Amino acid sequence: YSSDTVGKKLNKAMNYFYNNKLNDAEKAFGEIIALEPDFVEAWNKRATVRYLQGNFFGSLLDIHQVLERQSRHFGALSGSGLIYLKLERPKRALESYVSVSQIDPWNEESKKLILKLKELIYGVKL
Repeated sequence: YSSDTVGKKLNKAMNYFYNNKLNDAEKAFGEIIALEPDFVEAWNKRATVRYLQGNFFGSLLDIHQVLERQSRHFGALSGSGLIYLKLERPKRALESYVSVSQIDPWNEESKKLILKLKELIYGVKL
């Protein structure tokens, strides 16, 4: 394979994604990952696709792969927080958003979520 092959597959995968053909997009990003397993954004996009499909555990598995390769990946950390919120795992969501705030201390959204999650978990108004 060549980077040209990956580039063509990426264009196809993104086209599927933007046209809401999520099953096709998931498969196409999977093909890219098979060719280039260290291509972080292919893992991240497939995580997004899986999230949109309601496959939260599959999405978390892909996010884990992103973070293995790039531990400070803002989008993956934010995405994991969102998934943990949906799965009603507030402590794990809090961990994700604390990591986001360590990367981007000016991120107002993560600051708000951290406060809300601490109130929920610890039952204390902060």
